[in-house]
Amino acid sequence: MLIDETYAEDPTQYNFTTFLQTFELTSNVTSNATYPFLKNAAVFRLDLLTLSLADVMIMMMMMTQVMMMQVMMMQVVMQVVMMQVLMMHVIWFS
Repeated sequence: MLIDETYAEDPTQYNFTTFLQTFELTSNVTSNATYPFLKNAAVFRLDLLTLSLADVMIMMMMMTQVMMMQVMMMQVVMQVVMMQVLMMHVIWFS
Protein backbone atom coordinates (compact mmCIF):
# COMPACT_ATOMS: atom_id res chain seq x y z
CA MET A 1 0.00 0.00 0.00
CA LEU A 2 1.21 3.48 -0.82
CA ILE A 3 -0.33 6.72 0.38
CA ASP A 4 -0.04 9.39 -2.30
CA GLU A 5 0.15 12.90 -0.87
CA THR A 6 0.68 14.64 -4.19
CA TYR A 7 -1.22 17.90 -4.56
CA ALA A 8 -4.23 17.59 -6.81
CA GLU A 9 -6.15 20.66 -7.93
CA ASP A 10 -9.31 18.57 -8.21
CA PRO A 11 -8.97 15.51 -5.94
CA THR A 12 -12.22 14.03 -7.22
CA GLN A 13 -10.63 13.57 -10.66
CA TYR A 14 -7.38 12.06 -9.33
CA ASN A 15 -7.18 8.28 -9.84
CA PHE A 16 -4.61 5.51 -10.36
CA THR A 17 -4.07 6.53 -13.99
CA THR A 18 -3.40 10.11 -12.85
CA PHE A 19 -0.96 8.76 -10.26
CA LEU A 20 0.93 6.84 -12.97
CA GLN A 21 1.03 9.91 -15.23
CA THR A 22 2.20 12.18 -12.39
CA PHE A 23 5.16 9.92 -11.67
CA GLU A 24 5.76 9.16 -15.36
CA LEU A 25 5.02 5.46 -14.98
CA THR A 26 3.53 3.35 -17.75
CA SER A 27 1.10 0.45 -17.56
CA ASN A 28 4.10 -1.71 -18.52
CA VAL A 29 5.70 -0.80 -15.21
CA THR A 30 2.63 -1.86 -13.25
CA SER A 31 2.28 -5.27 -14.92
CA ASN A 32 5.97 -6.11 -14.35
CA ALA A 33 6.20 -4.29 -11.04
CA THR A 34 8.43 -5.39 -8.22
CA TYR A 35 6.36 -3.38 -5.76
CA PRO A 36 3.04 -4.97 -4.74
CA PHE A 37 1.32 -1.58 -4.48
CA LEU A 38 1.85 -1.07 -8.22
CA LYS A 39 0.75 -4.59 -9.17
CA ASN A 40 -2.38 -4.33 -7.00
CA ALA A 41 -3.05 -0.65 -7.73
CA ALA A 42 -3.02 -0.10 -3.96
CA VAL A 43 -2.41 3.64 -4.05
CA PHE A 44 -4.57 5.67 -1.69
CA ARG A 45 -5.07 9.35 -1.08
CA LEU A 46 -6.03 11.14 2.09
CA ASP A 47 -8.18 13.90 0.63
CA LEU A 48 -10.56 13.87 3.57
CA LEU A 49 -13.27 15.81 1.78
CA THR A 50 -13.49 13.24 -1.01
CA LEU A 51 -13.21 9.99 0.95
CA SER A 52 -16.28 7.82 1.12
CA LEU A 53 -17.15 5.84 4.24
CA ALA A 54 -16.04 2.66 2.44
CA ASP A 55 -12.64 4.22 1.68
CA VAL A 56 -12.21 5.22 5.32
CA MET A 57 -13.13 1.70 6.48
CA ILE A 58 -10.63 0.12 4.04
CA MET A 59 -7.87 2.48 5.20
CA MET A 60 -8.62 1.72 8.85
CA MET A 61 -8.55 -2.02 8.21
CA MET A 62 -5.24 -1.78 6.37
CA MET A 63 -3.71 0.41 9.07
CA THR A 64 -4.89 -2.07 11.72
CA GLN A 65 -3.25 -4.93 9.82
CA VAL A 66 0.01 -2.99 9.57
CA MET A 67 -0.06 -2.23 13.31
CA MET A 68 -0.76 -5.88 14.13
CA MET A 69 2.21 -6.94 12.00
CA GLN A 70 4.42 -4.42 13.81
CA VAL A 71 3.31 -5.80 17.19
CA MET A 72 4.05 -9.34 16.04
CA MET A 73 7.50 -8.28 14.83
CA MET A 74 8.22 -6.60 18.17
CA GLN A 75 7.18 -9.79 19.98
CA VAL A 76 9.64 -11.80 17.89
CA VAL A 77 12.41 -9.29 18.61
CA MET A 78 11.63 -9.48 22.33
CA GLN A 79 11.82 -13.29 22.22
CA VAL A 80 15.18 -13.16 20.47
CA VAL A 81 16.52 -10.69 23.03
CA MET A 82 15.24 -12.84 25.89
CA MET A 83 16.95 -15.90 24.40
CA GLN A 84 20.21 -13.98 24.04
CA VAL A 85 20.02 -12.83 27.65
CA LEU A 86 19.33 -16.39 28.78
CA MET A 87 22.26 -17.71 26.75
CA MET A 88 24.57 -15.06 28.23
CA HIS A 89 23.34 -16.02 31.70
CA VAL A 90 24.09 -19.70 31.04
CA ILE A 91 27.58 -18.87 29.70
CA TRP A 92 28.44 -16.62 32.65
CA PHE A 93 27.31 -19.06 35.32
CA SER A 94 28.55 -22.30 33.81
